Amino acid sequence: MRFPSWFVVMLVALPGAAPAAFAGPPHEGIPAMGDDDAPSVAPPPYTVESVRIPAEDGSTIAGTYGAAGQGPGSPAVVFAPMEGRTRSDYEPVFASLQEQRVPWLVIEIRAPERGDAEQNLSVASDLWAAVRWLVDVKGHDRTRIGLHGAGVSAVAAVRVAKDHPKDVCAIALMTPHFEYKGYDLEADAHAMPRGAMDVWILCASQDLDKPKPKTGPRHLLYMVKYDRDAPKDTPLDERILKRRGIPPRLYPFDAGSDLGAPGTHMISFRPLGSEVPRMPAIIAGWWARKLGTLPNAILFDGRVDRANDFADNGWDGGAIAKGAQGFEARALRWGRRVMVGGEAPRDATSVRIRVRVARGDLSLGQLAVIRLPTKDAGPALDVARLGQTGRQEPIVTDYIAIPLDDVVDYKGIVREKLNPAFEIEFRVPEIRLGSGPIEYRVAYSFSRSAGGVEESGVDPDRPETWVVVPDSLAPPPPPAPTAPPGGPAMK
Repeated sequence: MRFPSWFVVMLVALPGAAPAAFAGPPHEGIPAMGDDDAPSVAPPPYTVESVRIPAEDGSTIAGTYGAAGQGPGSPAVVFAPMEGRTRSDYEPVFASLQEQRVPWLVIEIRAPERGDAEQNLSVASDLWAAVRWLVDVKGHDRTRIGLHGAGVSAVAAVRVAKDHPKDVCAIALMTPHFEYKGYDLEADAHAMPRGAMDVWILCASQDLDKPKPKTGPRHLLYMVKYDRDAPKDTPLDERILKRRGIPPRLYPFDAGSDLGAPGTHMISFRPLGSEVPRMPAIIAGWWARKLGTLPNAILFDGRVDRANDFADNGWDGGAIAKGAQGFEARALRWGRRVMVGGEAPRDATSVRIRVRVARGDLSLGQLAVIRLPTKDAGPALDVARLGQTGRQEPIVTDYIAIPLDDVVDYKGIVREKLNPAFEIEFRVPEIRLGSGPIEYRVAYSFSRSAGGVEESGVDPDRPETWVVVPDSLAPPPPPAPTAPPGGPAMK
């Protein structure tokens, strides 16, 4: 029996790179305006460099480095595969990292499928050597280096974060567990710094408690969360204020296979059909947000409320699209990319996001209906044209939908009830005809289990009832003239 996914992902458009020096596969997005208008978007090209990194024992570590168009002083991420795998597992992520301008270094590890304690421990020392190489040789910012490991490399990343807390700003762990010889993951996790270091755990939902109860990703989440929560006697209304560190985040994905998808198998392990759709974009988007390589970051975790354990302050500057009964979505725009995220009531069955772009008398738009996931069914996306004059390319969308869930503490007590959430991105084609400024507008509504759509005063036929989304890339307007005391306005 397959576990229901707590965090279910269903995405389309902009696939990852082929295993080559440059991205290769054609675009696979769903056309929104007719099959004859197939999009011409292609994955961004990326350039890699094969490198050799000195190891602590005098040997060398093979690696693949991508600068992503960045130079000295920029952040970077070290990726390491799981035991028995190679750095090629991460090749599908390269194009998304390039697009999000996140420099990367992927290293080989020396732990085979059944590594002994010494081989397992070599992974931690090699990860640390890779961090030093990024800083000392390539000049990356020491305060913005992340570690992304799978399997034994995930456990090794915890050890490095514990031993070098000032040199690692965040760790992403794919299917970590407590039974790797040579490591004491429980001790290392408790000794990790709290404060501002992010801990991000990914696994297939089928692997939450493997290899046996209290040895898998879920148990690690509870341990780290308990250490970072406010002291247990803290009043509930002071709990967030008195936290001792950023809460860790666990994302169990439905891998599409009853066998699960441990570690890097979630990225591209197609023989068992267990890869997670759009995992490369999710990985790159998270690191882009964390490391500050905005404004290009795309999908993250869908929660824009900024008030609980899943707060995402990146939405603070977004335009507010009000929904019914106090619910709202936020919209950000970077050029021709529009991202909308928000929450819906716990009894909502779907959300509707409309985007309309107009230039003079020319306009195009799209209605996206996201069916919110439940314990019995995953999410789904339907798109429809909102109206178009002139022949244009279709709008392509990516999305994440998160079902309602409860946040429990270390003892299994429910501490928060979370609403279903969503995040969707529209990539709008250029309007080449017409003249004058281009205006972007969005609207948000939702359907409830009792039936009917809550439109919240939005008239689909009247764009003026929608919210205007300014371009976040545009420079701020100059300050207005001010009048000094007792004198005229400054000129």
